[in-house]
Amino acid sequence: MDELLQDEAKQRKISFNQLISSILNKYCEWDRFAQKLGFVSNSSILYRQLVDLVPEDRVEEFGVNSAKIVKEQLFLWYKKVDVRSLLQYMNLIFKYCWGPLVQYDQRVDEKNCVLSIHHVFGRKWSKGITYLMREVIKDILSIDPKIVTTENMIAVTFPIAVGA
Repeated sequence: MDELLQDEAKQRKISFNQLISSILNKYCEWDRFAQKLGFVSNSSILYRQLVDLVPEDRVEEFGVNSAKIVKEQLFLWYKKVDVRSLLQYMNLIFKYCWGPLVQYDQRVDEKNCVLSIHHVFGRKWSKGITYLMREVIKDILSIDPKIVTTENMIAVTFPIAVGA
């Protein structure tokens, strides 16, 4: 195991200690919760095929049902469902679950929160995530967020208080 980790550190051009630290950090931030919540690792190609199999008339249902799951996970993970827990969750999901397949950015200022998601999963995934985000934000803030969707991008904007 030591040799494998030493080789991996060399390939990544980082120190052995940095590699071990990143492994432990991922466990603390993600793995210990993801396993309890039943997250499954999957090939991006297989996942894209599964998304494409969702019938057009069921994409909204898929997104709304996914929102219910996200709210349950927020409560189980953070013991509350609020804007702060949602933003923390989104950072972790896109950092560890989707990796380089999805570029995620969140910007929060005194008035608004803007989430941008660029992905490789196509139009149906964009639509499903749009429904998911609309439902989650409506439930937490009782507002309709402004959402712009394209085939490979979702931009979500909603008002937020700085201390939220």
